[in-house]
Amino acid sequence: MDLALANRSLAVVARLDGVLSNIAGLTGTTPTPALNLRTVREAMDQVTEKAAPSFARDWWVACATLARLLELVCARRDAAILGEGSVLEATARIGVVATEVARSGVSERTQEFLSAVVAEGRECDWNPVRLASSLRAIPLPTLYNGCPSGRETARPPRVEARSSPRLLRVIAFLNDTPIASAQQVRVNEAYSLRLMVKGSWPEASRSLSLRFISSTPSDLYSASSFELEREPGEREFEGEVSGHLTFRSPTSLLGDPFTLRLTGAYRESSGTVDTRCLGYVQFRFRVVDPRSAPLASGYPRIDLHVADLLEELRRECPAVEGELQDLIPLLQGVTALLGMFAQEGVFKGVSSLSERKFQQEVARYLRMRLGKDLQEHTGQAGGITDIRFRGVIVELKVESCISDRAKIAAKYSAQLAQYEGIEARQVGILLVLDLTRKAQPTGDIRNNILLVEVPTHGSPTDRSVRPSKAIVFVVDGNTRSPSSYSR
Repeated sequence: MDLALANRSLAVVARLDGVLSNIAGLTGTTPTPALNLRTVREAMDQVTEKAAPSFARDWWVACATLARLLELVCARRDAAILGEGSVLEATARIGVVATEVARSGVSERTQEFLSAVVAEGRECDWNPVRLASSLRAIPLPTLYNGCPSGRETARPPRVEARSSPRLLRVIAFLNDTPIASAQQVRVNEAYSLRLMVKGSWPEASRSLSLRFISSTPSDLYSASSFELEREPGEREFEGEVSGHLTFRSPTSLLGDPFTLRLTGAYRESSGTVDTRCLGYVQFRFRVVDPRSAPLASGYPRIDLHVADLLEELRRECPAVEGELQDLIPLLQGVTALLGMFAQEGVFKGVSSLSERKFQQEVARYLRMRLGKDLQEHTGQAGGITDIRFRGVIVELKVESCISDRAKIAAKYSAQLAQYEGIEARQVGILLVLDLTRKAQPTGDIRNNILLVEVPTHGSPTDRSVRPSKAIVFVVDGNTRSPSSYSR
């Protein structure tokens, strides 16, 4: 027994808990306490070096391994926020360390926990808050058993070989469509849920039970439980079970989606035996209520369209999640601006207007909604931006020749991508005043809002690692009176 080692381990646990609490409470663009995490992680390594192999030491090794991964995740976040260091280099280092986690040399149970944390980390693009919460869930018993100096390190107890666990392969379908992440669904709507299951029966099993578990309160959703009965003499099986899934409450636009995980258990005469499910078995759902727009511009139907584009952006660019806190208030302002210009016919009959005058009109309105954080004419990427709000760029243009929305987006979005890219951002806003002649009525205003991908230098032609995106708003100017289209 080594009481000095026990006291040191207690002190390290207290320091680690303090650092992880600070990381779990991160908001906005606050830098992460990565340096403090490094010193605690180094202290953990020193403690575990003097501890004898044991169940307790096993979890300490796992915690130090994940702390090293979290340290890199925090460094990447700081590189993006402070502009110090390379985000791409930090991302590459994260990938290497995450791979090494699979060879950390801990027990099977501990290794399963590590693998689950790494899988969740990749799914949420290494969110430091989520990773810190996973570390705080690790049990860290006080280390009493030390390795006496000059003696051979105690060997870990021999564990008898066990038969490999039974595994299930599962494919899930929502309304006959494979579930994607994160899946957007509607509140209070019953969705058909179908599972295709393949596996083998343990000798004493009679049936297989499948159900969803979640940290989401059970009164916010309803999911069927599934039961697959064993046929006499059957050893291998491949079956299909069906049920329903309903969500009773919408998720916040900036909040985390609802997460459900599928678990399985074989039923035997003596009880139940849990089994691992392979495949896509952790499902994330964003729940929307069509009656209440998730944005608040004052134009609910336009807001729903913009929210759909945001969901598409989330699916295609998971790393953009960190930009939404600044992007969404600006989107609300620009959406309201577009609706107001159209409703009041502000540019009716205007066939010529300078970009400077257009910018003055736009900036004055947005400043009334967004306040002092709205900036004009800031230097960036060797040029001058039109409007900047907490790092999000709005590029303004006036177009008198091209009316095709896709061609307008292609013509002007490259300049926007140059501005946003140097701040390690993937998305910005392009606002274009269309002064072309309106021979036909303007139609549904939602056709004037689109999400496009911008080709960038040095990226593969099929897909960039972090593609640049533009949310394009087109303001209809040089419009005619509606009665002028009557014949």
